[in-house]
Amino acid sequence: MIDTTLFPYSSFPIRLEIPKENRIAWFKDEVDLQKHVKRYELKPKEIIILNANETPQKVAKKSPKSTKSTEKSSTTGGKSSITRKRKRGDNKRNISSSK
Repeated sequence: MIDTTLFPYSSFPIRLEIPKENRIAWFKDEVDLQKHVKRYELKPKEIIILNANETPQKVAKKSPKSTKSTEKSSTTGGKSSITRKRKRGDNKRNISSSK
């Protein structure tokens, strides 16, 4: 175990140190840590991350943003290209006019 003075709160096992700003923060899980790192745009060289359980923590890299649009242009004359699943008994009906 790491020194207990570094982790005064048992429910916050992750410690983030920013020596440049003389700031320390504790987090309950890695998700909260990653949100903080992303929000304040902290660089891995600027921070020290410790875990009370001695498991190494890595800062997630930003995912590359794709430049391609995920929407496809419709070639069906404005109709949606999404087809709905037919339910039982939902058949096409031929409607004939009665005279």
